[in-house]
Amino acid sequence: MNFEQLALVAIIVIAIAAMASDRFRYDLVAVLALLAAVVLGVVPQDNAFAGFSNGAVVTVAGVLIITRTIIATGAMEPVSQLLSKRFESRWSLVAIFCATGAVLSAFMNNIGALALLMPVALAATARRGEHPGYLLMPLSFATLLGGMTTLIGTPANLIISQIRDKAVSQPFEMFDFWPVGSVIAVSGVSFLVAAGWRLIPGRDLNDGETREAGRFLTELRVGANGISEYRSVLELEGAFCIRIHGIVRGNRRVFAPKNRQTFEIDDLVIIEADLDVLEVLCDRHGFRLPGQIGVLSDDDEMVEAVVPADSIVQGSNLHTLEPKDRWQVDIVALARQSKRFDGRLADATLMPGDILIFRGNSSRVDTAISDLGLLPLAARTIRLRPRAALWAVGIFAFAIILAASGITTPAISFVAAVTLMLLTRVTSARDLYRRVEGPVLVLLAALIPIGEALRTTGTAELVAGYLLQIAGSAGPMWLLAFSLVLAMAITPILNNVTAVIVLAPIVMALAYRAGLAPDAFLMAVAIGASTDFLTPIGHHNNTIIMGPGGYRFRDYWRCGLPVSIVVFIVSMILLPVIFPI
Repeated sequence: MNFEQLALVAIIVIAIAAMASDRFRYDLVAVLALLAAVVLGVVPQDNAFAGFSNGAVVTVAGVLIITRTIIATGAMEPVSQLLSKRFESRWSLVAIFCATGAVLSAFMNNIGALALLMPVALAATARRGEHPGYLLMPLSFATLLGGMTTLIGTPANLIISQIRDKAVSQPFEMFDFWPVGSVIAVSGVSFLVAAGWRLIPGRDLNDGETREAGRFLTELRVGANGISEYRSVLELEGAFCIRIHGIVRGNRRVFAPKNRQTFEIDDLVIIEADLDVLEVLCDRHGFRLPGQIGVLSDDDEMVEAVVPADSIVQGSNLHTLEPKDRWQVDIVALARQSKRFDGRLADATLMPGDILIFRGNSSRVDTAISDLGLLPLAARTIRLRPRAALWAVGIFAFAIILAASGITTPAISFVAAVTLMLLTRVTSARDLYRRVEGPVLVLLAALIPIGEALRTTGTAELVAGYLLQIAGSAGPMWLLAFSLVLAMAITPILNNVTAVIVLAPIVMALAYRAGLAPDAFLMAVAIGASTDFLTPIGHHNNTIIMGPGGYRFRDYWRCGLPVSIVVFIVSMILLPVIFPI
């Protein structure tokens, strides 16, 4: 192993460890890894930013813009209206949402499909008086399964296609993933509908019952009228099943046993409670939310929104966002599923999956949520623009036909579609740039040169040789199974893009050294990279549902492991048949 190979392996291992720690942004880690590779001479300076012109990156940007534009025009409102109807049983509710999510995510970004359906799912379970936990996890998994079926279903498939193009001058086409992916999606969704949702902890909770991790932390001010019924901390905790973490009086924390802590006028109370309890405390018992004067105004509303992985607020705190000055709204509470934080609410560093409660005028709250790149958890009324919706859907369909027919590359097709949407005024230039998911594009563009370096430096061949020595006399099916399991094991602790960029060159070299056709191995990596059902950190969708669903880290594998086994079995049956090895 020469210096370049050692340096590249070290860079990849350190980058994987940094991403797996969940302490750093994926895009930042990717850029640092790229810069390190350039400094050490692994990636030539002239090729350092070639990833930004890569067709896969351009295609991902185009699909993101198009799908979010389609949602903004209200073209998906008929789907939402259909799903908002009453269903007789939980089984039918899970079935219709999972099937719809899988179909939409075959042509939309996974997050876009979830963002469209999650508020409707929450409204449907609330109307039935049920906790949403039994529905959100199957819905998230279904969107990941649907993404396996087409070239544009997930960025991982686009990367796999580009790697094949580099190797044999022939990329995978739009529907080359369909023969295997569609059977996997149908099998996985069928399992989720028949049994998967029953494995989710807390599925029998009613809407009025919540799991401890799903409650909100906020700060309430004791109003001038005081409280007439509950003067002490213990009395208030016992009456409302809440948790009071502390009292700040005159900028100083009150340190005393809870049975001796009483409230005084203008105390700041750090409290953990459900949203409806917070409203009762403010309306009836003399507490005020931040910025509130008197009882809640009829013109104000309280809206929950979740922080996705691509939001600009990630890493910020509530103090630096300045919502009062910028949008005349307040962020009054925060719920977090994983790591707890101490101290004042305004100093909490925001993370993906955090749920914020906005309070203020309806239109201003909507604007704030949109500008910050958050996902609202209540079904919002979208103004239907019939002409724009028709143009958007028609242009998208035309782009898919162009890409599928081979007349143009996917990148050209979808960039042309975005241009047509601008020319027909379906979207504006301002909205276009807001709909680009910057962190994902930077992650892709930064890692692509590193993936290419695996091939050009001979590192992929070297690793493949070591793997063949370990495998010994293992046959083709064992090597294929190993490639699939390796991708399935790495993805839940990283993300599907990183897994594909690192593993695809290695398994391709493994196939060539073993004298086997590489297509089945590349497809195995693509499928394994989308089989992200075991943790909340591997895919953004799993992170987004963690708060609204009240899930804990360990909840995912209980439903996700059986789904992964289904994917593995179906893949091992079909891959050698569709793509002979």
